[in-house]
Amino acid sequence: MAAVDIRSVPIVGEHDFFVTCEEERHRARTEAQTGTDDHGRFEATMMVTHLLQWQIDNVPQLFEQLKEMSTYDPRRQQVLDWIRGWVDNAERELQEWADFQDAMLNHIGQEPAERIASERVEPRLEGVKDSARALLIGKAREIADEHGIDFEALSTDDSAPVLDPTDAPRRDENPQTTGPASKVCPDCAEEVKAAARKCRFCGYRFDSEPQ
Repeated sequence: MAAVDIRSVPIVGEHDFFVTCEEERHRARTEAQTGTDDHGRFEATMMVTHLLQWQIDNVPQLFEQLKEMSTYDPRRQQVLDWIRGWVDNAERELQEWADFQDAMLNHIGQEPAERIASERVEPRLEGVKDSARALLIGKAREIADEHGIDFEALSTDDSAPVLDPTDAPRRDENPQTTGPASKVCPDCAEEVKAAARKCRFCGYRFDSEPQ
């Protein structure tokens, strides 16, 4: 997939949460690849896998926005090709980084891994969401100013919903399926696929649970 400035891609470049995750993921990937401290590399690797999953979960939103673009718009096919190429690459990359994360987990041990996840990874992930929210709020403020609306009054309205960029439909959610598509790890509380035998975040083995 040819390198393209994500902000130059119509629709995708306007999706602040997706773009913020992309930029932070590339930074984390460099940390994991060039770092010399194993704990720091594990932290960066967890960032990569989490951010990739967040982005994949937000792809349906991109397709929904694509539907609003005119079929006569010459950019439509460009966006479609970019998203499809990104998804193909992301799913392959997620598996590779998840495997690397497992290897790092086995290397540094369970207890240090859990500590890194709670003390270092979770705050960084919250920072990504905060950055995306700040961009969204900035755009909303500009639009309000253009229309002569008091944005501060709107932002103090308790009835307004709290925006969480990660609240997106998951790709594996299907109302017609007969069983759950995912489950929650009892050790680290992360969500993994229903068929998983081992948590890719903390290494917990589901096959050790009593039947």
